[in-house]
Amino acid sequence: MKKLISLGAACLAILLASPTVALAQNFPDKPIKWVVPFPAGGNTDRVARLYALKLSESLGQAVVVDNKAGATGSLGLQAVAKSPADGYNVVIGDLSSLIVNKHANPKLPFDPFTDFTPVAKLAEVSIVITGRADLPANNLVEFLALAKAQPGKYTYATSGVGSIGHLSFELIKSLADVDVRHIAYKGGGPAVTDLIGGHVDVVVDGAALPFVLDGKIKALATTGPRLSVLPKVPSVAESGLKGYSVTNWWCLLAPVGTPPAIVKILNDEIQKLANSAEVKTSFEKAGILAASNSPAEMAKLMRDDYDKMGAIIKKSKIEF
Repeated sequence: MKKLISLGAACLAILLASPTVALAQNFPDKPIKWVVPFPAGGNTDRVARLYALKLSESLGQAVVVDNKAGATGSLGLQAVAKSPADGYNVVIGDLSSLIVNKHANPKLPFDPFTDFTPVAKLAEVSIVITGRADLPANNLVEFLALAKAQPGKYTYATSGVGSIGHLSFELIKSLADVDVRHIAYKGGGPAVTDLIGGHVDVVVDGAALPFVLDGKIKALATTGPRLSVLPKVPSVAESGLKGYSVTNWWCLLAPVGTPPAIVKILNDEIQKLANSAEVKTSFEKAGILAASNSPAEMAKLMRDDYDKMGAIIKKSKIEF
């Protein structure tokens, strides 16, 4: 009798699992929609489009990018969170839209930790801290010395309150014990324009990199590892603030409940692409580093950075 019960239970388990197994075995058998929760043209869009193009080639099915911008990324993320968990609806998220947004808005229409299954990290980037061309400092050490000598005189601009640039420089201020005034802009572009015009002293935003390469502004330091396009520019950690590291990252997410076998298929392909010379070289031109990890490692990174950003927000008394 016990053998019959065990056999029946085993058969039931196989029957219940069979739709998921079949789904994974045939995946993908139709186009995949990759949502980008920001407008076309930015770094998030750039990262998504390159991976989508290469995944289309390796998977043999179209991976279609859908820009669904709005509410600092929340609109697109919410749309995918409520999509069927079958692997055909995925979204790119980053440190700001997933982690900082959760601190800034406790009433987000999605939860980054419970509504999504992390698939893999896609890329990361150090933010370049830049100064106006005539700033009397050529690196972060010299700028912090100026700020120390004249508290409140100097300004730094970012793309807005709670942006990665804002949080990363507030941590620098805290560690170096300096008073530099924050000016929040509605985007990195306007901030860089005013830096070039000499209206602010420093900008902390990824939009500044092309203007550094053009020689219109100067690079003082990078918030994470050195960039290959700026090999002589030291990191903040190398500039005396040991242990400091803030990098923006992008990851691929699927709705929670997506079969692990499908997540593995996507992760395996992303791992291959992230390590390919073509993807690495393409990203390096924009100062971006191709990077990948496992779903578990990505989940841990999200949790760790949630705690790190929360500590910065609390210590700096940032109000959104």
